[in-house]
Amino acid sequence: MVSAVNSLESAAGRSRHDARVAHRLSFTRLRPIGERGEHSAPWNPRISVYAVLKLLHVASAIWFASGLLGRAVALSGASRATEISLTKALADLAGTFETRMVIPGSIVVLVTGIVAALVGDVALLGPPQNAPAWPLVGLVVFIAINLLVPTVFLPRGKQFGEARARRHAR
Repeated sequence: MVSAVNSLESAAGRSRHDARVAHRLSFTRLRPIGERGEHSAPWNPRISVYAVLKLLHVASAIWFASGLLGRAVALSGASRATEISLTKALADLAGTFETRMVIPGSIVVLVTGIVAALVGDVALLGPPQNAPAWPLVGLVVFIAINLLVPTVFLPRGKQFGEARARRHAR
């Protein structure tokens, strides 16, 4: 225990208290139910809630990324298709990925990330609160991407829809 604390303390440059907190919050000390030794950690529901929230956050990020990948593959196939019916089917498939995976996934990633950060006492503003910058960077990237939706993606989608309607009318 002392060597683990010392290694955490020297590697991260943390105070002795921070190193003990980091070690206490790690899952290496948790034991299965019924196996209680002198070194087992007491039941702490806050750690479990935080772990579940992190799991939901990661699972929703995987869901979101899978939707982005599926949409990209469908649109790539639609752009290479030679028949209009195949192009329409693949474009509709891309729309399904968008409405069922990408849009809800991005919202769930944001919500679970913020809730997990609040439950885990992670500073959302990063450096101004003397904390790591990754939560702030994630929020800035999320906001920047969402600003592109009304300024770039919706106008291009409208142009694509009009071109598809003109082509379909022929």
